[in-house]
Amino acid sequence: MTIEDGVYSIASLLDDNQRIDVQWASTAAMAILHLWNTNDTNAQKVLVTTHGGYKRFKALCSGLVWDVMWAEEKSGTTVWQYPENGTVAQDWNIVEKTAEPAVSINGSPQSAVEINSRLNTSLCLDAQWGAKANGTAIWVYERTSVPTGINLAQRWAMHKDSFLDDKLSVPAGVGISLTPTGEGLSSVAIKGTQTLYPAWTGGAGAYQLRYRMRQHKTGSSSWTAWGNWTSPFGLRTDDGWGDAWAATGSDTGNSSTRHHTAGIDFNVEQAVYDKIEAQVEVRRFQANGNAAYGHTHGASATGTVSVVYRPALTFDEVSCSPDGIKVGYASDFARDGNKLTCDIKVGAKTLAANYEASSLPYSGTIDIPCSQLSFIPEDNASATISYKWTTIDTSVTGTEAKSVTYTSGHGSSISASFEPSDGFCEVIDLGQHASAKAWLLLERGDGARFVECESLGEGKFSILPPLGVDYEIYCATTDGSNWATALIKRPAVDGRSQVIWNYEDDWSALRYEMNVDTKTAFDYASQLTSGRDFEVVSFGGSKAKDININAVLAPGLDHGSSSDFERLSGCRFAILRTPFGSWHEVAVLEVSHGQKGPDSADVSVRMKEVSL
Repeated sequence: MTIEDGVYSIASLLDDNQRIDVQWASTAAMAILHLWNTNDTNAQKVLVTTHGGYKRFKALCSGLVWDVMWAEEKSGTTVWQYPENGTVAQDWNIVEKTAEPAVSINGSPQSAVEINSRLNTSLCLDAQWGAKANGTAIWVYERTSVPTGINLAQRWAMHKDSFLDDKLSVPAGVGISLTPTGEGLSSVAIKGTQTLYPAWTGGAGAYQLRYRMRQHKTGSSSWTAWGNWTSPFGLRTDDGWGDAWAATGSDTGNSSTRHHTAGIDFNVEQAVYDKIEAQVEVRRFQANGNAAYGHTHGASATGTVSVVYRPALTFDEVSCSPDGIKVGYASDFARDGNKLTCDIKVGAKTLAANYEASSLPYSGTIDIPCSQLSFIPEDNASATISYKWTTIDTSVTGTEAKSVTYTSGHGSSISASFEPSDGFCEVIDLGQHASAKAWLLLERGDGARFVECESLGEGKFSILPPLGVDYEIYCATTDGSNWATALIKRPAVDGRSQVIWNYEDDWSALRYEMNVDTKTAFDYASQLTSGRDFEVVSFGGSKAKDININAVLAPGLDHGSSSDFERLSGCRFAILRTPFGSWHEVAVLEVSHGQKGPDSADVSVRMKEVSL
């Protein structure tokens, strides 16, 4: 076979376990070559290269080349290592001995070789005195034969090797950092040009690093082709790996975070390309060598990182409308399909909590309905928006202060009248308008809540108020471009000791008088903050809490019968009101009704709240 350029260890045919070795793995000029037991170190590895038809042998432990001492053309001259100078004393011929018995190298038969000097081709690389012990010097000697016909002291086996040293630790967790000391990430968001810093975990020592990039074309699913591998620390000829350098980081242990000291410049803009994908590859370098000579390295680790455009979000409007709050926004990242999550506070009071809108254009308006509000702010109230804006690639968070304004046309008045209804209900009459709505405002332990009232037509709405506490009704009407709002305070409905369920399409009422006057069982705040994680139930897919009522139907009241309770037991949605002001939307799971006498009975109702 032809001896190709590459990395080799060279064994003596006197003993295949004996390799040509730089004495003491020296990096100094004039260190001699000798035989030594194979040890897989750089002292026994050479980089073979071709120069003008001749071969040169460069020791990987030092970067120095084999050299005939003082270029003497005589037998017995020592071979040492010396800085490369292009003289004939450093040029060699490798002659394959194809007519001689083959040697086994890595299980394959190959020809033994003779290595002779360009100074004089009769001077061959030779194990001194034909010895094979550790420390046997290497010299050049006149080509000679022995009684067996082959002088094994002048025969060598070329074992193909590589720059890879599997004893060097392998980096892990390759990513990119926003700072020279930060954590390695798989994705970062920037705007314009910014220097980012490859980061990984590994031990102290020298490293090599290379990277390549591709860019994503704005408004399409296509990417540019991958660029060439390159390195920030000088290009070498071996596939873009650069010179070695000592990475920054703690020098204790093999799990310290390391960083590329100079960083890599990335530029992300959205006119043509809106994101970059980069592959960063890192490997350990032979610790005691000089990178310029191509020393050995450990196995590499690669991380793929995404560098995306960092959007900015601004708000140009927070205004009250007949149906709730309008929030106008605009992003400088001109892509649709975004999500906005926000909290809005007026002073210390939460107006809207964790409101989320999806599939948004990059600029527009979201409408937060009254059902998601905890109160109605006054005109020109100061609000703070805390937000998270999520694009297809990343998300940003921030806060912005705005004044709450009322949309144009607001200011006309509302005239409302009330009349009682069956089942401890009321009806509000707002009169004839192009559009009208009414909401019941409930104050609960977790904050206020708006519940839209059922329209009865002709500007009338049915109200199921909480019992035993004052309450408020919020109304909104629209007539052309004019609209009006009103917050009407109402006195408590005296439910006495009544517990009322309103259910089915006609909101028919079932009620009874409790025999235990205790508020604890219905205290929403204490239930909500008890620390349990409410289970998900099938009727609404929402989290729910248990509500259980055990009582005796008292005589003398027009309470429900056994058949009424049987109807309630199949009810998947009902409004539960207690005499202590608690108001719940529930699913009834089980009802137990036992008659005690003509006018009384034991009742147990087990429920879960549909919405919290």
